[in-house]
Amino acid sequence: MGNGKIFIQIASYRDPQLIPTIKDCIKNAKKPEKLVFSIAWQHSDADKWDNLDEFKGDDRFKIVDIPYLESKGACWARNQLQQNYNNEEYTLQLDSHHRFIENWDEEFWSRDNRKCDWDARQKVQERIDNGLRLFGKYYQTLWD
Repeated sequence: MGNGKIFIQIASYRDPQLIPTIKDCIKNAKKPEKLVFSIAWQHSDADKWDNLDEFKGDDRFKIVDIPYLESKGACWARNQLQQNYNNEEYTLQLDSHHRFIENWDEEFWSRDNRKCDWDARQKVQERIDNGLRLFGKYYQTLWD
């Protein structure tokens, strides 16, 4: 049996939805203590809304601080995140503009995620809705 931790990778480039995404992820997790965040924070000091200070003292957070003018692109940023992997049982790569259903992590664990064989009719999935990705909401009517 593994440790049940979820390694959450978020590459954010000056996105005003990063902080709401993090807060929503934690708020809607049944076991937020099992979440480990690796965030590529590509930011400008001029973006006063983009401040991760409240998470810097939390051991669950590994923040890669990247001035936006030094960024080398999305794939490079994701590679920087992956360097923080520390044997978490699961990994989840997100954009910095998601919202989560209640107990989304329990839904995540209820699947054998390591097989990577989900299909679009399963309960845990993403859907674009009003510009935000909703993780874990079931939209059966879209495919029927």
